[in-house]
Amino acid sequence: MGSKGPVAAMLALAVVTACGGAKKADDALRDDVSRAASQVRVSAGDAELRTSLAALRADRPESPEGRKARRLAIAGLRATLAARASRRAFTQNDSGNVAAATRDAKRAYRASRRGAALLRAAQRALD
Repeated sequence: MGSKGPVAAMLALAVVTACGGAKKADDALRDDVSRAASQVRVSAGDAELRTSLAALRADRPESPEGRKARRLAIAGLRATLAARASRRAFTQNDSGNVAAATRDAKRAYRASRRGAALLRAAQRALD
C-alpha cells in the first residue's frame, strides 16, 4: 500500500501539468485570435493578416473549444483575404464591365461578412 502513494501523486501531477499545458495553449490561441480580429477591424494590410494566419496555423490548442476556435479563425482570415482580393479585382479589372464588377462586388461582400462572422464565432468559442 505504501508504493501506491507515490504513483498516485505522480499521476495527479501529470494530470495537473497536462491541464496547465492546455490552458497555456488556449491562452496563446486566444491572443492570436484577438490580434487577428483587431487587425481586420482596423484594416491592417494583407501581410499582417498573413502573419496572423501563420501564427494561428502554428497554434496547437489542446481543448476541443480551442481546436474549434482555431479552425474558425483560420477560415475567417482566409475569407477576409479572399474578400480583399475580390475588392482589388473589382477596382483593377472591372472598369466598363458591369457583369464582372457586380460579380466581384458580391463576392467581396459575402466573403467579408463570412470572415467577420467566423472570427466572432472563434472568439465566442474561447470565452
